[in-house]
Amino acid sequence: MLTTSEIESYREDGLVIPRNFRLSETELECLRGAVDSVISTNPDTPTDFLFNVHLDQAPPLRLVGHSAFSTLATDDKILDMVEQLIGPDIINWATHLFCKQATTGRAVPWHQDGQYWPIRPLRTCTAWVAIDRTTRANGALRYIPGSHKAGIYSHRTDNSPDLTLHQVIDDPRFEEDKARYAELEPGQISLHDVHLLHGSAANQSGDRRAGFAIRYMPSTSVLRRDLDMSQISKLDWTQIPLLLVRGQNRHADNDLEIGHRSGSVG
Repeated sequence: MLTTSEIESYREDGLVIPRNFRLSETELECLRGAVDSVISTNPDTPTDFLFNVHLDQAPPLRLVGHSAFSTLATDDKILDMVEQLIGPDIINWATHLFCKQATTGRAVPWHQDGQYWPIRPLRTCTAWVAIDRTTRANGALRYIPGSHKAGIYSHRTDNSPDLTLHQVIDDPRFEEDKARYAELEPGQISLHDVHLLHGSAANQSGDRRAGFAIRYMPSTSVLRRDLDMSQISKLDWTQIPLLLVRGQNRHADNDLEIGHRSGSVG
């Protein structure tokens, strides 16, 4: 569970690294094996953007997944902390495996997650689990503390092949000199708000940097499958599977059946 001061840090800074959470070495070994498995079974997909690998061949990319990621996405220790931040009714609507290979990992530009997502109201929490050690050298997450309080920033499109994502902050309020690094030991976790300005540099080190991002929203929010996101994201949001992981679905427009025909690997 998060302490009172950690909850306050999340509210004030937009990101917190819980002191009392750490995966066991056994869990980490399982996850490292899952990373290797997912990469080898999806050879045509860049390793730094593997979407929804907690499911098996599910929309939108229909990647071959692994049950270790499904287990992590429904881990009660993680859900306990997320509940403290967004409430007791929780939907897991996506996951991302970001694996920056040694010396080749692309940069993630400064952005806000919500720029890419058709969720309304836009209220989500991301749990970012370090599978490898994440440092400045291998592309640890950078963030601007408190930036989540300012709402949506202006973005522009940058289709450079050197970037993992292509919506880039272009706003006079952006102050990069205030950035902090979220450096994590293997098994640690960070939790961040949907409006937080963040990004990460390319991995120019000799050490791989693998992390697993789990996306949660309160079930009072809705994944708006009807919104046209084609100018921002290449993903087909109409078939994204939603998984109620705690509590009740509080909004009738959240269809919990769409996209699950291929089944979970959990």
